[in-house]
Amino acid sequence: MELTFITMGSVLFQVAAVVFALRLVRISGTRWAWVMISAGILGMAVRRSVTLFRLLAGMPTHPLDLPFEMIGLFTSMSMFAGIFFIAPIFESIRKREEEREMMVRDLREALANVKTLTGLLPICASCKKIRNDEGYWNQIEAYIGTRTDAEFSHSICPDCRKKLYPKLVP
Repeated sequence: MELTFITMGSVLFQVAAVVFALRLVRISGTRWAWVMISAGILGMAVRRSVTLFRLLAGMPTHPLDLPFEMIGLFTSMSMFAGIFFIAPIFESIRKREEEREMMVRDLREALANVKTLTGLLPICASCKKIRNDEGYWNQIEAYIGTRTDAEFSHSICPDCRKKLYPKLVP
């Protein structure tokens, strides 16, 4: 009778392992690996079910040995536990991949919005105005301000201070 319960427990753990392994197809995205693992475990469950059916029907079976049946039950429980406890790892990996994809998308959007100046900029050697694409001359502050996110604040450098305000410079 205890062999019947051991065999029944083994079959139940194997079927549960198959169910959880098939759940991992969706979570991990690795279809064929988990289908093959599920098929292997299901094959073992079918084999154990035949033994269980024969035990319940009182039909002759190959000689069953309690220690070996206990090893079978332990193996079935281990397969179930391994598959059950690996699911959160795959869930965590999938969540991190989704977060990474969102971050990459956000960075691409940010990069698309970055304004840069490239190429040759025609600038007046005297007044420092820049010629735009339409041929008009603009103050450098206005030109750069419309093409970038830069903002300007004005000051006077030490050389210009000496030249413009010689009486104020010691």
